[in-house]
Amino acid sequence: MAALGLAGLGNRNDDKRLQHLSKVKYGEALKCTSEALSDPLKNLDAAIRAIIMLALFQCVHMTHESHQNVRVHLVGCMALIKSAIPIRSVPAMGIRGLLQLCYSLLVPCISGGLDLPDKIFQWIADSSSSDFLPPDEKPGADLVHIIARFAQVNVTIRTTAYTDGRESTEGIIRQLLSIDLAMGQWEASQQGKWLYKAHRHPALPAEAVFRNQYHRYSDVWTSRIWNHFRWARLLTCQKIIEFVERYPASATRVISPSQLDKIHYTIQRLAVDVLTSSPTHYKHPRLTREHLDIIQTHGGAGAGAVGIPHLMFQLQVAACAPGVPYDVWRWALNTMETAWGELGMMHVKSLADVLKSHRAVLDRSDAEVVLKIEEDEDAQGEHV
Repeated sequence: MAALGLAGLGNRNDDKRLQHLSKVKYGEALKCTSEALSDPLKNLDAAIRAIIMLALFQCVHMTHESHQNVRVHLVGCMALIKSAIPIRSVPAMGIRGLLQLCYSLLVPCISGGLDLPDKIFQWIADSSSSDFLPPDEKPGADLVHIIARFAQVNVTIRTTAYTDGRESTEGIIRQLLSIDLAMGQWEASQQGKWLYKAHRHPALPAEAVFRNQYHRYSDVWTSRIWNHFRWARLLTCQKIIEFVERYPASATRVISPSQLDKIHYTIQRLAVDVLTSSPTHYKHPRLTREHLDIIQTHGGAGAGAVGIPHLMFQLQVAACAPGVPYDVWRWALNTMETAWGELGMMHVKSLADVLKSHRAVLDRSDAEVVLKIEEDEDAQGEHV
């Protein structure tokens, strides 16, 4: 925590001495983590938290594009823990820690188009096929596999050249549609503690609560899993739309207009849901204790800075999704700039820059469309 705090302060104030001291504390944290992993069964929770904090340091210290540094920490943690303990000896709350590592690993792999480590999620498949995994934990484990499917397809897309009308192009669209279908089925199947409700409260500050709405979950853990579902399905739907626009001949053979309309609607809905869930994961400085008593979800997982990089990534995905309203983009950017000012995370600042670049591209595109319409109208006027 000392390394994180010093790095944030150093970044925010451009203080080289604090930045150097943060690296010294980071080195000390590496040594302590190594000691904790010498007996991971005894110190499982501490070991997992320490590794995630080390990965979080990379988020504070570097931009969102430094995927490999984060990935190295997380893969190393998974390998050390798996080699040191049999998975069946892990207590139920330890399962959540391992699942959190899996989700944390998926984000840099998908963002950077990186391959997933071989058999990294095999323990989940083994646990899901037996009676070892508690029933309440199965939705979180099931979703990991669906998102991992998307991660693998995403790597294929990044490393393959496609041509409109080819069977391979149709095939990749079908794979994306299959993943989207699986995600939709996952969403529709949730019940019991995995259900959540949307509430509206007009007195809540608009800067901290999008459209005066917030979600109430059974605990923080389920809220995190729901947001992982949202960003993953948003990216899946975005890929489908990109392929439809780039390869129209292939797309018309595998996707109907009504399916495409549903995908556009899903993007709009999930983008709003990401923003609506934000108060559960980030205590905006405008939220008073009275506000937090109204909106906050408690229990099931830790809160604080550990969840901020994930939330900021989710906000970026939502704000840059195709066709979302301007107020989604504006609110997400304002939240990122607030978090950057408060926490000094370079990761957050660089994601805010992504949002600004995205809006600049949209504005240029809109200006070109307006210019084209005006030119066409002028040409028609000359022919009258």
